[in-house]
Parts: sequence; C-alpha cells; structure tokens
Amino acid sequence: MNWSDVVQRRSVTAAGVYVALTRKCPLHCAHCSTESTMSSPEEDDSYYRDFIDTFTHEEHPEIVWFTGGEPMLRPALVRELAIKSHAVGARTVLTTGLYFGRRGRIPPLFWPTLDAIDFVTVSVDTWHENEVPRAAAFDCFDEMLEHGLDVGIQATGTDVNDPYLTQLSEELEDRFDRRIGVYVGVLKAVGRGEDVAEAHSLNQEATGVDPPQPQGCGGLSWPVFGFGGDFTNACCNQEAINARPDHLRLTTNWPDMARGLCQGAVLRVIKTLGPRVLAHEL
Repeated sequence: MNWSDVVQRRSVTAAGVYVALTRKCPLHCAHCSTESTMSSPEEDDSYYRDFIDTFTHEEHPEIVWFTGGEPMLRPALVRELAIKSHAVGARTVLTTGLYFGRRGRIPPLFWPTLDAIDFVTVSVDTWHENEVPRAAAFDCFDEMLEHGLDVGIQATGTDVNDPYLTQLSEELEDRFDRRIGVYVGVLKAVGRGEDVAEAHSLNQEATGVDPPQPQGCGGLSWPVFGFGGDFTNACCNQEAINARPDHLRLTTNWPDMARGLCQGAVLRVIKTLGPRVLAHEL
C-alpha cells in the first residue's frame, strides 16, 4: 500500500474513516493543528471497540486510518482495532510522529502493532525535526522497510515552493530510491500553527463580501470518529472538528454514518458547492 492507493480513494465518499484514538501527544511541534499535549483528553478503549464492531463484511470502510494526537501512545488498542478491521476486509493506515524512534530504532514493544498496519505515515518537516531528528527518522525507515512495512511521509511546508520540501525529497530519493512517497501539506493558521503561520505572514483565507464561487469541499468525503463522545464529525477540517457544528454531526454506527454522508442533503450541497455558497444562500 502507498500514498497513491490512499489518495485515489480519498475523494470517494465513505471510502474511509479517520479514527482519532487520542488527543494526547508527547511531542511539542510548533505547527500542530490539534494543540495536542500529554494532558489532552481521550476516550475509553470501549468507545473505539464499539465503533469498529459496527463494521460488517457487507458494510465497512475500505480504509481505516488511525490518527490523533499520537495513536501509538495506545499501541495495544491500535493493534486490536486493526485486526478487527482486517477481519471484515478493511485496510489500515497509521499516522505517527515517531516519538518512539528518537534513537533511530523501533523498540520491540511497537512491532506487534506496526505488523498489523498496511501503511504507516510519518510526519517529517522542519518543525517536527525539532522533536525527532531527521537522521533518527530515516534510520527507523530503513528498519521498517527491511521489516516489509510500507512507509510514507506527511510533510508540511510554508508553501508549495518551500525549499525545505525540495531538499527533503532529494535526500529521500538518494537514500531510499523512491520507496517512500511524500504527501505535502501547506502550513495553516490552526491550533499552535496559528503563531507559526503569522510569523510567516500566512493568514486564513479571506471570505470576501461578494457572493462566493462554488468550490466543492473534499473534506467531507471521510468522517472523523473520535473527539466527540456521542457523534462523529463529517468533516476532517480541524477547525470544523474543534467547533463541532450540528450540521456536521453523524451517528457513531458505521452503516448509518456512511448513509448519512452519501445521502444527507446539506452534506451533499457542501461537498458539491462548498460551505460558503450554502451559508450565503441561507
């Protein structure tokens, strides 16, 4: 499994679900959109088990993506949920900040969990390197690849022309010969990242006063389970997750959640035309 497999399904409604296992994180990345710390909240294990247990062979997401915070703070739970997901035919993705790889190796404790994952994505960027050095991360990548794991990188730049991204890509190709793909995102003024964005003179997109132009919202394709307690957020945009507006709430039962995404009138308009068009018309 690789980034191409994931990206091809990312725009397909209900093809996947993000399972946010915790808001806790031992790292302190300055650009973090979730403002995660070790004192952040998380739900009980049973909350996630009950959700995964609503998957069936007939109705399940194609991809279950474990995220956080740092999901590998709960490695036993990740493994359990990954095995349950595989049992009904779903594939699994894990995003990690690699806090456990700061010494350039994977501790034995984490291998049973990693072995249950189809694709591991690791955050690597200029801010994250202050927490986990690139050399340590690359040594861990060598170990993962030798172990047969599929690995990818999520990198954030100040913009698409950020020279850091070019330098990172060149070093990756030299060392790993294109075995590790990179998914590039742009720094956003959300969470702790707001201060970093302001320092780089990056602002939130202006809404303007004229009627907004239709611009479909792809963020509604995959819902985010977690951080809600009794509902799931239909949108993966961090601001929407933090605000939890009523019109983005979905049930925590997967079959009903998928139908809500595909059939909900408000969500279909937002996905097709964008939230600003709908808000303007209302």
